This record gives sequence, C-alpha cells and structure tokens, in this order.
Amino acid sequence: MKKAIRSTRAIKSIDIAKFLAAIMIIVLHTSPLADISLVADKALIGFCRIGVPLFFAMSSYLFFLRKDGYGAYLKKYVLRLCKYWVVYSLLGILILRPPLGWDILKTFLFDGFGVVWFFHGCIVAMSLMVLLLHINGKGRLKPFVFIVPTVLYICALAMNSYFSVLPSGVQFFLERHYYPVFVTARNGFFSGTIYMLVGFLAAKSEGERRFGAIASRAGGAFALFAGELFLSWNITTKIHGRELFVTMPLLIYCLLDLILVMNDKCDKVSDEVCFYLRKLSFALYGWQLLYIVIIPGTLNSLVRFVIITALSVVTGMVLIKLSKIDNKYVKAIMGYFI
Repeated sequence: MKKAIRSTRAIKSIDIAKFLAAIMIIVLHTSPLADISLVADKALIGFCRIGVPLFFAMSSYLFFLRKDGYGAYLKKYVLRLCKYWVVYSLLGILILRPPLGWDILKTFLFDGFGVVWFFHGCIVAMSLMVLLLHINGKGRLKPFVFIVPTVLYICALAMNSYFSVLPSGVQFFLERHYYPVFVTARNGFFSGTIYMLVGFLAAKSEGERRFGAIASRAGGAFALFAGELFLSWNITTKIHGRELFVTMPLLIYCLLDLILVMNDKCDKVSDEVCFYLRKLSFALYGWQLLYIVIIPGTLNSLVRFVIITALSVVTGMVLIKLSKIDNKYVKAIMGYFI
C-alpha cells in the first residue's frame, strides 16, 4: 500500500518513464521490427503510441502537485517549453531544409519538425487546463472541467482515427478549411487537454495506491487498448492518422498510477542516473530527427533504430556534460537544449 506522492521534487519512477517514453517516439519514427516481422512492427508501433500522451500526463502530474499558484508557475512552464520549441524547430528547419513560405510557418505553429509539436502541444494543453481550473475557482470541481477536455478529445478522435464516422459534408469542410491550415487534430488543443486532466486527477488523488489493484486495472486497460488497436488495423475507410484511440486516456491514467506506485521500487536507482534520464528525455525528442535523416534507411531496421537511439543518447550526454561547465554563457546556451 503506497500513499499518494505529495512532493514536487523529482520522482524517480517518472524520470525513468519519461526516458522510456522518448525511446517509444524513436520507435514510431524508425519501425525497428519492419525487417523482421511487419505484424510485430505494427503491434510495437501501436503500443508506442502511448509515448507522447504518457509524457503529457506525467508533466501534468508534476505541474499540479503544487497546491496553488498555477498561474505564476504556468508562465515559467511556458517560457521553458518555448525555448525548446523554437530551438528544436530551427534545428529541424536546418536538417529538413523545407521551402520558405506558408508551409514552414504552418509546420512551426501547428504541426512540428520531427516531434517538436510536443512542446507547443504541452503549452496549449496546459494553458487550457489552468484556464479551466481558474474559471472553476476553489472548491469542488464543476462538470465543465471534465466535459471540455472530453468533448475536445472526442472531436480529435473523429478528426483522426475515426474520420469516416463524420458526415460527408463535415469531412469536406475539414479537408477544405481545417487541414490545409492546422494540419492535424493531434495537437495540444484537441487531443492534449484530456491528458492534462488525467495528470491533474492523479495529482489530486487522496487515496492510497495498492500495487496489485493498480496493476490489474492497467492490465485490463491495456487489453481494451490492444483490442481497439487490432480493430483499427482493419479500418479501410478514409482516416486522417491512426494515432488517437478511445481507450487511450483510460490506459494512460492506469499507467500513470502504476508508475507512481512503483516509485519506491526505484530507490536503488541513484539520483544522478535519474537526473541524466530526465535531461536525456528532452534531448532524445529534439535530436533524433538529425540522425533519422543522416542514418540511411537501407540499413536493417533494428540496427538503424539502435544506432539512432545510441547517437541521440550520446548527443544528450555531451550536452548535459557541457551544461555542468562552470561558465554562465555555456550554461545559458545549454539551457536551450536540455
């Protein structure tokens, strides 16, 4: 039986989970099992879809462990992520060299070069969540705090994996007016806010966490997710991505609970290792694109995945080492990368 964590200090199990989530994103972009088994690769990629939502929920959990002062901390949160967003977007532009014009601005604002959309997605989703809580005020949560993120996520589902359920007129409108500008519904506004709500609810949970019960719930949620994932493979109608799932918020909530209840089991992991894992998770998000472009796709898919991951980790380690140099200018520059 574990009591709810109430400290805003680093939580080792979350540091480890963030690093693993970043590895999942590299999996999504490299298909490591493609040369071994297409079915196994499809299953692995489907499972790794949880990477970004889990990162959203963990970030939200840490944010809302604070008792109050969300508005003041939100400013720091937004400024910190804006640094990563701008710097890694510029890195993506240098790597991909897209033609100048509206497309490059659209990608910067609404999609992202590589996985950079995660940063502005967190900014939008967290800002909306804080706004909802501000409108709610102190005291018991009002229904709209749950309804708004849920409705937005339902819209995201309909505009992504379940596009075919929309009336033809709505499909035409979205393809004519929404997608040419906003690119996707996999963003902070539509699909991110529900995971900020998940993190908030986990942070405010007063109950004690029992490993057995939580593991069972996580297993059940994963079975539901796997079933939906399998059914999605057989959808042959028109879709705009296969990234969002009905069962995913439930799975993310259960996995976050599982991560938290396992925190005591991570005591043997040193503080220094967790520090590096925490910093590396951001570096992996930002630098993987460089190596995905550089490392040829003709290599064996698993070998390519290992090389890209290893190079991204090494780059992150170098940046972390540089950030420890006792020079304010070097520290300031490194602060934009990790």
